[in-house]
Amino acid sequence: MTDKREKTLNYRRASWITKQPSSTTLGHLLIQAATKLNTATDRSIQRDGGQWLRLAHIKPDGNAAAYLHITEDTPGEQASAVPKVTKTTLSIDVTTVEPPDNREFMDGDALLYVCRDEVVLCTTSISAQAVDFFLQKFLSLAKIRHDADQFILQPVSDQDALKTLQMQGVKEIHLGAVLYQASMSYIQRQHHPQGMLGALAKSVKAVLGSEHDVTPDALTVSVVLKKDGRMKGKSVGDARLQALGEKIVTDQQVGDDFAIITNDDQKITPQSIAVKTHTLIESLGKSVTREDAWLSLKAFFDKLVSNGTIEQ
Repeated sequence: MTDKREKTLNYRRASWITKQPSSTTLGHLLIQAATKLNTATDRSIQRDGGQWLRLAHIKPDGNAAAYLHITEDTPGEQASAVPKVTKTTLSIDVTTVEPPDNREFMDGDALLYVCRDEVVLCTTSISAQAVDFFLQKFLSLAKIRHDADQFILQPVSDQDALKTLQMQGVKEIHLGAVLYQASMSYIQRQHHPQGMLGALAKSVKAVLGSEHDVTPDALTVSVVLKKDGRMKGKSVGDARLQALGEKIVTDQQVGDDFAIITNDDQKITPQSIAVKTHTLIESLGKSVTREDAWLSLKAFFDKLVSNGTIEQ
């Protein structure tokens, strides 16, 4: 019997910073870029830490959709290992092992199905931000058009979260943001509408006199908004807190950190409202098999189309 691994499939949507023609989508651009960059070397991008992100495989599905497999490895990096344990083993020493000849240990990978600007993905030990980074750099490297990399993969909120907020009302909102990330956000997408948390962190940076400084500083900002029943204007405060909660859910961006507490004490966070599903996929070492993952991703995509989450 084939071993299966439970995986989470997530839904993202490419949000363009610059205005794109309706005929130009992420799916179109990826297929064109892969045609132009047609070797594994051409399709490899090095990160600052020495890791390499590589487009291991791409399989077009029409002219605006494709299946992708992205891998990450660190050339020459060893892997930790432990000896086999026997009945006489008293202690265990961790050692390292070299990768096999002509091989590298894989740090992680991501399987994607991209159709126009809609993206469903399954990751193993690799972040969604790394996938975002690779796709942007890959399209920039292909030089198809000057603004091909001007997008971000935005999380899409489950509409049930909005219904919950509207039914139960908002009791309080906890906001948190990393100041350095807010500055990087400004540099990377100056003309893109800014989310609530990015605006909050940017304001604090401005007070510090370093609004657009991108130097990592390990600083975070946290704010709690809640109603005070002892003060006048409670109905106005209720309405504003409600509108703010709905806006945060609707406009959430990658990396946002928030918690919305409803009047029924239900907590809503970025992790709890993301459009996602769980499924079993045939395992391959620490990861999953490419073909089985792609089948699951396409089935998830089709489900999102059928329930109206993705408009055709």
